[in-house]
Amino acid sequence: MTPGEKLDHARRLSAELGLPLDGLDRLAVSPRVVARLLSVSYSQVEKLVARGELPAFQVGRSVRIELVDLVDFIERNRKSRRARDMRSLQARAIELIERPR
Repeated sequence: MTPGEKLDHARRLSAELGLPLDGLDRLAVSPRVVARLLSVSYSQVEKLVARGELPAFQVGRSVRIELVDLVDFIERNRKSRRARDMRSLQARAIELIERPR
């Protein structure tokens, strides 16, 4: 995938997810920008990168996160949250059905 295709892909996915990428014309951004986009603290982004949940790379001493990876991260976490919510709904339904009267 070319850099232009990656950026277009990130823009399409971010539009679907409602992530505001307005004015961003870069392929990769700093953790501070990611923190602002996700509405979390900078240290939370650092933890996600350290745990390998959010891929990042270094340019000299600076850390950068590709927009495509950020959008993929958001999409993955939305899917896992939906799956958890569905499981908890199923568990509550089973609980209601099996509860003694």
